[in-house]
Amino acid sequence: MGKLAKTLALGGALGVGYLLAKHRRAEAAANSSSDTPNQSREPTSSESTPSGSLPSRPPSSPPVWPGRPIFKPAVPDLKPDGFGLRPRPIKERQRLNQSSVTRDGTVRESPNELLKQARRFDPAITLDELTGARLAASEYFGGTFNELCCIVDSELNRAERRRKSLFRSLTFRGTFGRQGGERRASTRRDPQMRHLRAARAVLSGQKRGIASGAIQFFNPTVQLTMHQRWLAGNVKRRHCHPLVILERWCLDLPWAKDKGSCVLDRQRPGTRVLQWVGEIPGVDPTQLLLLAPGTRKFHRFYQATRKMLEKRIPGISRATNT
Repeated sequence: MGKLAKTLALGGALGVGYLLAKHRRAEAAANSSSDTPNQSREPTSSESTPSGSLPSRPPSSPPVWPGRPIFKPAVPDLKPDGFGLRPRPIKERQRLNQSSVTRDGTVRESPNELLKQARRFDPAITLDELTGARLAASEYFGGTFNELCCIVDSELNRAERRRKSLFRSLTFRGTFGRQGGERRASTRRDPQMRHLRAARAVLSGQKRGIASGAIQFFNPTVQLTMHQRWLAGNVKRRHCHPLVILERWCLDLPWAKDKGSCVLDRQRPGTRVLQWVGEIPGVDPTQLLLLAPGTRKFHRFYQATRKMLEKRIPGISRATNT
């Protein structure tokens, strides 16, 4: 056993000596190869580290992982607006307001409060633009861009005839709400960004005049549905037949003395006659019928418009004046 231990100890010492000599030869070869002209020699481990301390290992580079590179989207620079609020990312169907309505259809929030809400999404919005957006959303929420522009344009025509701003023409005592009384049209519903784009296009002049001078409009298809519901007793508010509305507006006929019915007094025609403006690209007359001040041939226009509606809307020919 004693001889075996001595043999193992001798072999271990020889192996350590061999490895140490090999390491020194490799270190000497590296130092000699780095001493070339015009190059600075890197300090050795004995020069860069104090005596008695171990040489530090060079920092290893991070591993390169295969696969698709990851890109971080750039964060938009949002600057505060005049109210000290940051504008939010704008979407086409983003609602600009969150309002509530009383029983009589009046919006509880003031126009200035609703304008402040809308400026969180668009700091440049004006009060007239907000009014036009609420008008378009309330009168035809799902209309096409041209249909929404026609609604705003026709109400702007009527406001200019009365020498009022769009806001003053469509509000009653400084409040938004449903149509009735001093409100010529409804501004009850909260608009989306697409309604604002239509209102801005008209007020900026880009789509001004698209309604061809119209000052009145209504939806014959919806009017027919509401008239049938009124006759069935499902709604309390009076809704007359669309052909009766067309005749009243085109021929300027007053209602009969019985206020609870839809009977016209054809013995007293007026002078403020209207006529259909005709086909407009992107506007369906069965969903949005636009009427402008009439000419001498208003009777012929009225008959042509009536035939057009009877042809395009099934069941509308069964008119009633009750």
